[in-house]
Amino acid sequence: MRKLPIVSVIANILLVGYILINLATTNSNNYQWKAEECLKGWTNSLYSLRDTVDIVFLGNSITYGGLFEAEFSDKRICNLGYPSDDLCGMTERINQVMALHPTKVFLMGGINGLTNQDLNDFENEYETLVKSLKDSMPLTVIYLQSILPVNKAIKNINVPSCQKIIEANGIIEQISRKYKCRYINLYPLYAEDNILPNRYTADGVHLLPNAYKMWFQVIKDYVYE
Repeated sequence: MRKLPIVSVIANILLVGYILINLATTNSNNYQWKAEECLKGWTNSLYSLRDTVDIVFLGNSITYGGLFEAEFSDKRICNLGYPSDDLCGMTERINQVMALHPTKVFLMGGINGLTNQDLNDFENEYETLVKSLKDSMPLTVIYLQSILPVNKAIKNINVPSCQKIIEANGIIEQISRKYKCRYINLYPLYAEDNILPNRYTADGVHLLPNAYKMWFQVIKDYVYE
């Protein structure tokens, strides 16, 4: 039986607590203050572990749903995917990544908020995130993973067009070259006629558990290089 690194288990317990507290305080007048205090507590707890990992996966709910720790069980991995997180939120969470001193960071972000976002603003926010990661951890190898395709037809969800996602991925690739990061294009792996097929998703955005297998296979060489 594969055992998950204790730091990853603790990090996910802290994340669940953070999510629950946020949900409990959604209607509170002090919501913003409480959310910030929860985030500080989560970050401080990661620092208090005084542990290091090989790899951090930073992202939103799509990253959160991936069992990277189990797939690459011989590596010390911490999944810092946070449901509904956007690029600005990830920038605010860089201290969490720093607390774990990873040698590699796999980043996936940008889908949340992209529907109504100008691509110039997207570029600015993504570049700010990457620059902050590079400045904070100059010796860490950073992998920028593309945004995945979506399927609006499944639940008539409000998601960006496939063309906008493709353009956003082009921006991510340009940023990867500018900051000497590795770019991993997962979009064509999941796209059929520029949509995410029903067999990979239940809601048009998030991946089904079995759909992560292709992702694992693509990043395997990067994990072990």
